[in-house]
Amino acid sequence: MHVNRVISVDLDGLAKLISYYKNQLQSSIATSTGYSIQVELEAQLIEIISLKFQNIQSTQTNQQLDIQMKTLTQVVQYLHQQQILSIDNLVRHMDEQTLSQTGLLDSNNYKNKFRRAVTQFMYEQQKFNLLREENEGFAKLIVELNQPNINQSNIDIVKKNVEAMIGFFNLDPNRVMDIILDSYENNMQNEAYLILLKDPQFNAVSIAQVMGFKFQSYLEQLAKSSTTNNNTAHPPQSLFNLTAVLIKNKIITFDDIWPHLGNYQESKDSKELDEVEVLLNKQLKLAQFHYKSMYESIMDREAYEKTIKQRILEKEEVEKLRSQMPLNFRLKLLESFVRINQWGLVDEIIGRFYDYKLDLTLSSSLLSAMFEQLLWFIEPIYGPLGKAKHFKNTNTLKASGLILSQNEGEFQQASTPAIFFDNILQILKPLGVYLAYDQKIFYKLCVIIKQHFSINPRRSIQIAGELFLPALALVEENNEISELIWSILSNIDYTLRYEFYTQMITQTYISSTALIVKMVEVQEGIRQWQKRLSIETVKLNARQLAKLASGNALIVMNTVLSYAKNYRNMIEAQIQSLSLFGPLQLDMVAFSLVRLISDSPEQRLDSEANPNDWLQNLAEYSALFFKKYCQVDMVGLLTYLLNKMRYDNEFNEMIILKEVIAKMFGWSQFNVNEMTPSQLQALAGGIVLRLEHMSQYNNFKRTQKSSDALQNLFWQRTNDKPLSLAFRLMANLAKMTQYIQNSVQTDQMMLISTLLDRMQFTFIQFVESLNYLEYIPSKYAQIWPASPEKVLTVNYKLPPQYVFQILRGGLKKIQHLTDDEFDQKVHEFKSVLDLHYQIRVDEVTDEKDQESEYWDERAFLTQKRDEIWRCLNPKLYCIFWYLQLQSLLVPNDSYSEQIKKVQLQMDQSNNQQTSNNKKNNKEIERLKATKKNLEIEHKDYQNNFLEIDEFLAKQLPKCFETIEDDFQVNWSTVFIQHCLYPRIMFSATDSLYAINFIKKLHKHKVPNFNILSTLGQILKSVAPTIHCCTEEESQNLGVFFLELFQLIDQWQKPDIWDRDCKNYSGFAKLIGSTQSIKLSEFQQIVESIHKRFAQNLIMCFQNGKQQIKTKCGLTILNKMSPIFPNQYYIAKVLQKHLQNLVGQKAQIDNMLWTLAFQCNQNLLKKMDGMEKPASVIEQEQKAVTQTTIDQPILQKAEKEQAERERERERERDLRNRDREREQRDRDKQQNPSSAAAAKESEIGGVESRRKVKEREKDLQQQQPANRQASDANYIAPQADVASRIIVANRDQQSNIKEEEKKQRGLNESKDNNGNNSKDNANPNTNASGTRIITKPSRSPIDNKRRDRSPNRDNNDDRKYRDVKRPRKDEDQGQSSRFIQKNNQPNNQRK
Repeated sequence: MHVNRVISVDLDGLAKLISYYKNQLQSSIATSTGYSIQVELEAQLIEIISLKFQNIQSTQTNQQLDIQMKTLTQVVQYLHQQQILSIDNLVRHMDEQTLSQTGLLDSNNYKNKFRRAVTQFMYEQQKFNLLREENEGFAKLIVELNQPNINQSNIDIVKKNVEAMIGFFNLDPNRVMDIILDSYENNMQNEAYLILLKDPQFNAVSIAQVMGFKFQSYLEQLAKSSTTNNNTAHPPQSLFNLTAVLIKNKIITFDDIWPHLGNYQESKDSKELDEVEVLLNKQLKLAQFHYKSMYESIMDREAYEKTIKQRILEKEEVEKLRSQMPLNFRLKLLESFVRINQWGLVDEIIGRFYDYKLDLTLSSSLLSAMFEQLLWFIEPIYGPLGKAKHFKNTNTLKASGLILSQNEGEFQQASTPAIFFDNILQILKPLGVYLAYDQKIFYKLCVIIKQHFSINPRRSIQIAGELFLPALALVEENNEISELIWSILSNIDYTLRYEFYTQMITQTYISSTALIVKMVEVQEGIRQWQKRLSIETVKLNARQLAKLASGNALIVMNTVLSYAKNYRNMIEAQIQSLSLFGPLQLDMVAFSLVRLISDSPEQRLDSEANPNDWLQNLAEYSALFFKKYCQVDMVGLLTYLLNKMRYDNEFNEMIILKEVIAKMFGWSQFNVNEMTPSQLQALAGGIVLRLEHMSQYNNFKRTQKSSDALQNLFWQRTNDKPLSLAFRLMANLAKMTQYIQNSVQTDQMMLISTLLDRMQFTFIQFVESLNYLEYIPSKYAQIWPASPEKVLTVNYKLPPQYVFQILRGGLKKIQHLTDDEFDQKVHEFKSVLDLHYQIRVDEVTDEKDQESEYWDERAFLTQKRDEIWRCLNPKLYCIFWYLQLQSLLVPNDSYSEQIKKVQLQMDQSNNQQTSNNKKNNKEIERLKATKKNLEIEHKDYQNNFLEIDEFLAKQLPKCFETIEDDFQVNWSTVFIQHCLYPRIMFSATDSLYAINFIKKLHKHKVPNFNILSTLGQILKSVAPTIHCCTEEESQNLGVFFLELFQLIDQWQKPDIWDRDCKNYSGFAKLIGSTQSIKLSEFQQIVESIHKRFAQNLIMCFQNGKQQIKTKCGLTILNKMSPIFPNQYYIAKVLQKHLQNLVGQKAQIDNMLWTLAFQCNQNLLKKMDGMEKPASVIEQEQKAVTQTTIDQPILQKAEKEQAERERERERERDLRNRDREREQRDRDKQQNPSSAAAAKESEIGGVESRRKVKEREKDLQQQQPANRQASDANYIAPQADVASRIIVANRDQQSNIKEEEKKQRGLNESKDNNGNNSKDNANPNTNASGTRIITKPSRSPIDNKRRDRSPNRDNNDDRKYRDVKRPRKDEDQGQSSRFIQKNNQPNNQRK
């Protein structure tokens, strides 16, 4: 506005103002803001001038208008002359009238040009106008463009000539562009035409429209000639090549030309799909239907037939569409992209439009073009690796008329591994699974990646896992390719392989039509194979299965394992049928096993805590599979089980680990409950003796390969996992035992007991297997981390017994330790217990501490930890947990017996004359090797035993010298709590070790060691654990107490007492005293030990419903049967409680009853050979006398019992006949015509009753004679039989007297009420109170039936017959019919 005011005054002021702005602009032009200031100035001036022109025209008169308009025009001309305003900005922003007034624009010329431009833009057509064409110009143009000598050097001249022709002949530029495209199409090798097409006058959109017009015209021709099969309507391949080259050189874009190549259809989700996408969706849907129909059973037949008809129509439609695909324009364009080496565009198209699911079999020419280009790409790098001796390198490859050079296209030939790995993935990704259609190229690629794996491992693994594995599924029986792929995948960790397998089975198979069809075919083959599976046809089945699983082992094993999961008898045949599998297929079998186990939704355990059948079947399958094919990587299975324990606290699947270790190692942990005494002693021997005793040595030798495979696996350690797999498995197995014992929440103690025993068994089996796999301590210790005792105690929080069990196999022999090393071990072992107590103290939170005001657990544990080492010497603690059973006991008798047995077998083999001498000689050599191994092992153990015995003789006395006098009394308690008891309950071998350690202390006559105090604490602390132990722990207790009772029974012998015990302070009454007790006093102590132990067992038998408690007591009694009980009255009391337990058969478990019955029978047999006390013999003689007196009474009671039985039968027959007669009377009243028949039947009934009475009279006459004969043949029971029931009769007589008193009181009360006391007397007792075996005169059912009858009519005696009752004299005579229940021979035992 300031400018406007200046203008209205004069031009001089305006000139000064403009000069000021001009100087300011010139001073700032050098800065970065100069241009912005100039633009701002011009914009303001133009805006002001425009507003001023509008004001002048609207408000002034004509005279004033001319003056001001002239002045404003001068201002504008002046600004233009001073270069303040440019002509371009004035023309762009000011209207036509203003410009014409200022003289800057010629209005007439401007209007003509504007009208011409608008007409050309709005009304001129962009297609050919034939009326405007000049034939001469186009003819000359065609000649000019098709000269043979056109190249890049003279293309500029051609370009000028073309432009001149367009101007001279007035040619349509679109038509000229079309001719240039046709010329280039006929001469594709000449790239000079691209210079013409890149000219700015040819718009890219116009070129795309011209090319699209060509494709659309061909589509219309194809649509019209579809019925006539006219091949001339098909576009030539050169047109697609031209389009591809134009897109490659960015003359046109891919998005501009793609819609012109076909038609689109709208899908259900409102998405436009081309004809290829429609076909792919229909193919996939049809294939998925066939796959699902294999597993789904359609019950509705009509719906099934309707579905089948619909699928048949869809199949016909798919076949029709597939027949049209070879001429599809989009696939043809893809082929052209491949021909010109534009794999980037191919990858983009297939991934963008078809999601890498394009079926390349729709166009065979496209697939062949891909293989040709791929072969051209890999030939230079494969040549030196090929099997051919002479290799000719070709840099060019002629493919379908299109010559490619090394410098042409997107990729060069792979002359180096770097070029190969940079480009191969982009080439193979569009090809996908269809790489399998050319197995030669597939093989060459595998060879290249195998040889250059180390150059780019990551890319090699990606190619092998994501591309080669899916393509292998379509390869038919080519094991060489499979082995090459495995040679690549075997270099990686199992986790990556399993990820590839999981992706294959869950995504790849169901996303590709070709793979779904292959999967259906394989499934049908597996079904047919399964029907013919048997042991007799294993070889034939193995070949067929190997063919099916050549590239589809995942699908095959998914079905095969589902059969093995449900049917146990198929496992062995299936394992044998895998013999022709390659390493890749076997690895897939291992993966399928892990996947099936982890994904199974079924329960792992049944209601009785036993593994379900499916889990047992898979466990056996896994064990047999890894045993036979031990080269298979089983880290996946073991890591799965480890992670289940570690993260999920899942212990139910550990049966798989137990079976695998047992089968691969060739032996399993022995069942102590089934071992003989000699086999029990053999536990102290080496592996050879133990296996020979259990007849498992041959099986162990046959598993040498699988044992070596386990050794290599468990001793393997990687950088990413510092702890070895074996160490982690041992630690987590031990941790699971503590979890089951402390954290499983359930009220079923039987479940906890079973689970704990199973987990403990698996842990011991695994640790002992590792000990025997590597018996050299230094090598065994290689699986340990640094400070393993701290890792196990602190990280895994294991009790000391588990820590020492894991570490014991890797410890150096104690007798070979130096003093410093021994002191170091003592410190380490002591720290384990200290850390254990510290962890327990730390776990006691303040909340737990405040729960009870009378109990401070933290203070108690702290005090207990401080008192331990005052009572117990750390060296003794270290020695006790350091040694093992083989250190304290050598089973010399077992070794001698087994060596003699092997020698006898050798002699028999030498004397045996067989036709197969080679086999016989081989057996003799095996026996010689076994004998030699036994002798070497025996000698080594003897030497080790002597060295350790010498070491203990020096060290054990020192361990008791430092015990303070005040704490000597508590020594046995602390020793049992922290040493003896944990090791007794751990295993049978450790329980044997515990008793032998006590023998060692006694043998070396250690001072301050009181045996009597230790025995008392054992009875006080260890014996009561019978009531709260598991089944396996009860077996361990049985082994310990068996050996303990044998030891104290030997000490009772006078010669042994005088030699070993008489002068030893360990048998002193007072701790610290040197005077031992007498033999008679020791015998009294032993007798009290037997009684107290029997009391603990009796408490187990009192309630059979407590199954765990009762079963543990029976197990211990059965194990100790050779030595306990050894006194008749103790055996008699135990037998009485066992007999009561056997009598509760309906209330207890069948297995428990069987065990109780077995123990009872064994105890009865043992009692027959025992020496009976005089009082027992006297009672038996009285029982024999009483039995002889009561014998005639017994015979009379039997006779009366038989008479009562016959009387009841007669009454029953009469009642049945009365009912029949009543029924006939009712029928007679309803139907009078049947009266005659009823009368005849009644007469027949009377006759039949008469015959019955006659037959009964004859039987009564014969009975006296028969009974006299039986009395003559009677033989009195034997004295020994009678003696067995004396005690029972005496107890029974006392009970009968009490019952007689009660019955007399009842009879007297009845007599007072006016009833007959004789008639109401107890029918089960006689006058003397003896029990009588009688049965009621009628059953309760008969009484109920009689009570329901209507009121009887006394006159109708035939209709309502009274049941015959015993007469009064018979009732009186019944008092003499008695029999004692237990007076029969052998009744007590029955």
